[in-house]
Amino acid sequence: MRALNRLFGGLLILVLLAGGAYGYVWYSAKNFLDQQIAALSSAAQLTYQSLQVDPRGAVRVEGLQLLLNGYRSPIDMDALGLRASDPLFFLDPVGRLERGEYPEFLSIEVESLRLSSAADFLQALERTAAQNRSQMAPQLGALGCGEDLLAFTPQVWVGMGINEFDTDVVLTIRADNDRGTLDLFSESETAGVGAASADLSLSFAAGYLKPDTFAAANPRLKSLELSYRDMGYFAKRDRFCAQLSGVAEAEYRAQHLELAKQRAAVYSMQVPELLWQAYEDSNDKGADVRLGVNPVGGLGAEILLALDSPVQLIDRMRPHLEINGRPVDLANVDWSDVWPDPQTLLSAQPPTPSRVQTEPQSLVDAPESVQAQSSEQESGVGSVMAGGQNDSQQMIEFPGMAPKPEPAPPVKFRRTDFDDLKDYIYADIRIFTYYGNRVEGRLEAVEGDSIKILHRVGKGMAIYPVDRAKLDVIEVMR
Repeated sequence: MRALNRLFGGLLILVLLAGGAYGYVWYSAKNFLDQQIAALSSAAQLTYQSLQVDPRGAVRVEGLQLLLNGYRSPIDMDALGLRASDPLFFLDPVGRLERGEYPEFLSIEVESLRLSSAADFLQALERTAAQNRSQMAPQLGALGCGEDLLAFTPQVWVGMGINEFDTDVVLTIRADNDRGTLDLFSESETAGVGAASADLSLSFAAGYLKPDTFAAANPRLKSLELSYRDMGYFAKRDRFCAQLSGVAEAEYRAQHLELAKQRAAVYSMQVPELLWQAYEDSNDKGADVRLGVNPVGGLGAEILLALDSPVQLIDRMRPHLEINGRPVDLANVDWSDVWPDPQTLLSAQPPTPSRVQTEPQSLVDAPESVQAQSSEQESGVGSVMAGGQNDSQQMIEFPGMAPKPEPAPPVKFRRTDFDDLKDYIYADIRIFTYYGNRVEGRLEAVEGDSIKILHRVGKGMAIYPVDRAKLDVIEVMR
């Protein structure tokens, strides 16, 4: 009997210890969650119904609702779950991350995130975007979808029959700070629209994967795999655009492809038929597209700046493409022909007709407005209204009255010749390399035919040397 009492007492102590440990973990998780909600309160209000903690390393928050300040449309989530391979991680998640003590496995899962296509904050964003888009050409995906449609906006989504986005998301992180590896995998699925995934693999200097030292970690891309599977979006788009254009769905798709070819010709892009077929197949109903890159030896910032052309970048990335289970042979594609003309890209986007033209345009016989916009971009001259009149009123000067001083020109990024850069040491500078890379920072030195730019990386700074031959556009704040 005495032995039975001891056994019962021991079990009771274990239960009390387990209950106390569970209560401590639950309280720590709730305290952390409430702190994050308080920090978020200046931008949005977040509420939840219940919090569940699994001592084996899982936290689950159910019944969440996010309401952006100043708006009335909510973002609802059935549940937000976090799971780690180390149960002790949730006792001090912020401290662990700051010290670079990552669990071997960490996942974040969002169940049924629901967002209405008619949400008021989406409409507000669309009004702002529409003002900037009014003088631009239609987006590539909107070509052929009616004469006046410039982009697939939330209002257009409603017209397609997509009244709400109901999405599940899973993000998985595998980090090893001692070995210097970081793998990120994300997967999302939106009901009636599509599913997408991304698999990113990075390497870095061992021991530097924490906020204070990440700038010196020199992260390098090892591989990237992207995939998309259509689950109804293209069917809705084809039906909507065909009705809007008054044609059959097959005819709309043919018009869209022809308009895409015309726009490519405006940019002097000589796209082979192999890629046009891949583009058409990837935009078809039920398409399954997989794109990946495996850079030779990894890809870091210093390698990007050392490359001489976009073709070298593509060759180094070693892209591979698979559509509907069939690989696309990219080995014989001449990427120098496919790459768009840099000067045309830097100019304003050319207007594109909404209907198919009899003859595809080329850069030579492009609309005069395109050539005019390009030349104005080169010379820095803005657009001039017909007649060339200046509507600004001139102040009438009376005898003995000092003339009104000319206002100082505003300080902004201005195009600058390479030979003049020695006059702007330590000035803010922005450059665009020949292959489209943008670097912004402070001009540290001009040494012969190269410059050095102090550039922010994460929470630190790094100096990048850039050769004159790789510079396409130079702009200095002055």
